[in-house]
Order: sequence, then structure tokens, then C-alpha cells
Amino acid sequence: MYWTLILIIFSVLIGGVKATAQRVSSVAGFPSAEPGFSFGVSASYAGRIGNWIVMAGGCNFPTPGNKTYYRGIYAARTDRDTLAWRLVGMLPEPAAYGVTVESGDSLLLIGGCNKDHALQTVYSLHLEGVGEKADLCRLAIYYRQYGCG
Repeated sequence: MYWTLILIIFSVLIGGVKATAQRVSSVAGFPSAEPGFSFGVSASYAGRIGNWIVMAGGCNFPTPGNKTYYRGIYAARTDRDTLAWRLVGMLPEPAAYGVTVESGDSLLLIGGCNKDHALQTVYSLHLEGVGEKADLCRLAIYYRQYGCG
């Protein structure tokens, strides 16, 4: 129940929930492929591609004082009774605090940072097949004057 509410709020924040998405009654397989991710993350790249919610990267503090950044790309269908997350790919490096822009049937992942540096890249993320695999293509590198903290 708790995760269902969070995911519905998450869906509203990333572009609105259609009436069919509001009938989600349970969540299965919440992302856990990366140690610590299942505690929940913030600052992930997130958006919708068709009937899919996609989230990538993010960060949290799985242990006090230890900030961890993640690489996983996860997707879940919104047109089912159960929101079932699955790992569909990996970012080239751990990242959080970037911007996500929906662009047709893809998401643009712009900038961000990790524990080592600010990212100066733009990626296009597309789901291949029926949400089975993330296709990630680097589009550009830009100059960013300010760091990320």
C-alpha cells in the first residue's frame, strides 16, 4: 500500500496519470538489483515512454553518512493492475540530479552528477521491444560552469 501511494504520486509528478494508471492496486518487484536501491532513491531521472514509467540512476544514504549513486535503469508498465518494476539497462556511470525531458518515444537524460564529478552529457533513452531493454545513445557533451553538490 505504501509503495503504491508513492508510485502514484511519482506518476503524477512526471507527467500526469491517466485513468487506467490510477487502478494500479499493487507493486511487485520494486527495484533491488543494486544493493541499497530498495531503500528508495531521490534525484533519479524519471519519465514516461508510452505505457511505461522509467527511472534511472538516483542516490540515497543506505547507511548514515554514506551517499550512494546508482546506475540502474528500471521500467514498469502503467496499464496493468500490478506495477512490476524490472531492470532494463544500466547508465554508463552512477548519476543523479539531472534533468529528464520526454521527446517522442524517448527520454533525454541531461547532465547530473555523481560523487566524482558533474556530468556534461546528454543521452537519449529508448525502450526496445516491449520494454525489455533500454537503448541508451549519447547525443552531446555540454559545458557546465557550476558543480553539483
